[in-house]
Amino acid sequence: MARYKGDLRTLAEGAAALGALTDESRVLISEGCTHHRQCEDIGTVKMPAWIRGYCGANPTFEFTQGHGFPDDVSGYDVVVHCGGCMLNEKEMRWRQSVAARSGTPMVNYGAAIACVHGILGAACGRLCDADPNQGAKFKTLRGKIPVASSNARPAVLFFTLLSF
Repeated sequence: MARYKGDLRTLAEGAAALGALTDESRVLISEGCTHHRQCEDIGTVKMPAWIRGYCGANPTFEFTQGHGFPDDVSGYDVVVHCGGCMLNEKEMRWRQSVAARSGTPMVNYGAAIACVHGILGAACGRLCDADPNQGAKFKTLRGKIPVASSNARPAVLFFTLLSF
């Protein structure tokens, strides 16, 4: 979704902020849709747990959904955003521009999931190999993101590639 509605490179680079989070950090997790929360919800349960496990800290998480995205996110250390399947391209790019103007890194769910599972480098590498037109955009990105771990699960990689 990030390649169609936003800037995948910027979102993947935003994943680097996840490793620098501390107990004092503030994380905004934002979803574009207004679905009813489920048990083990990805935005309010799974994503915070994965991030805590990855960074080894207990940052404060705040949540928005639907049209509740703030005009200024400078008070956050990172914005973790859903893939935006219920948002149009203009809205998703506006949200990314808010984060950029605020100087706050932003990462989408797909890149965040890939990062915390240690496969973001492999996922972006496969994008380079699969689409030669995109290859130049991602070659420099490979050195800035975590590399694949030896225990990365193929199913997670497949899901993550679909999320990009």
